[in-house]
This record gives sequence, C-alpha cells and structure tokens, in this order.
Amino acid sequence: MSPRPGWSCGGGASAVVVGDIVLWGASRGRPFLALRAGGKGDMTGKSEIWTNNLGPDVPTPASDGKYLYVLNDKGIMNCLEIATGKVVYEGQRIELGTYSSSPLLADGKLYCTNEEGVTTVVKAGPEFGILGVSRVEGYTLASPVAVDNQLFIRTGEALYAIGKP
Repeated sequence: MSPRPGWSCGGGASAVVVGDIVLWGASRGRPFLALRAGGKGDMTGKSEIWTNNLGPDVPTPASDGKYLYVLNDKGIMNCLEIATGKVVYEGQRIELGTYSSSPLLADGKLYCTNEEGVTTVVKAGPEFGILGVSRVEGYTLASPVAVDNQLFIRTGEALYAIGKP
C-alpha cells in the first residue's frame, strides 16, 4: 500500500519549495506553476498563485528566496520573482550546449554546467551578467556542488575539486 498524499496537482516534474510556495515545472516549461502549499485532495486549479511558460525542462530551478533562476536544457536563463511570477529577465543565453544538471546557487553566483563540462558563472540577482566560463574534461550530467570554499564537478570519468581546500 502506498501512502496517500495530503494534496496533489496534475502535471509537473521538478519542484522547488520556497516558504509556503511550491514552484512546479512541466515538460518543456509548459506550464510552470506557483502553488500555495496546503489543502487536501486534488488542488489542480485551486491553489495557483501564478503560471507561465518559462519553466525548465530537465534542470531544476535554483532560488535565493526572492528570485527563481530557471535554466532550460538549451542554455537559456530566465529569472522570475517568486511571490508574483513577474519576469525579471528572460531569454538570456549562457554558453552553448545541452544542460541536464541543475544550476547551483552559491556565494551570490549561479554555476551552470553543460554536458560538455563547460560551467558558466552567472551573477545572482535581478540583473543578468556572466562572470566567467570554465571547462573540465568529460561528459557531465551531475549538478555541481559547493562545500566550504570548493566547487565539485563530477564527470563520467573524474571528480574535480575547484577552489581552496
């Protein structure tokens, strides 16, 4: 017997929770929903705060609590206000490639790694800006991870530790 959820909502894949808001994207960004957590039963159409078509496909969005940073699998970055769904910026291109890993938000920066091992560092906040680009060798599907002063990037062949130990 499987557990019964307190509530459900149709569609959606990757979810991010910020406070009492559940942000839920479906395949190819359609639809992308912000829902108020809580309730019972099927909440489809009952707890939506906002919706749009700027959601991700594979990468799960990152959040700093105010903004939601949405990277699609083609390397296009969008930024939304979580509370209202207002588009802060959209359609910003980072390094070309296919993105399967989720962006990492650490130290006021977004680290976005594509399948070819190229990481684009994007400034967090309401103004889009690329701070740098670096490359590791190897096919990369895993999301980057930050621990203390180091960034870890795993490829199919190696684990890279970048920064001061």
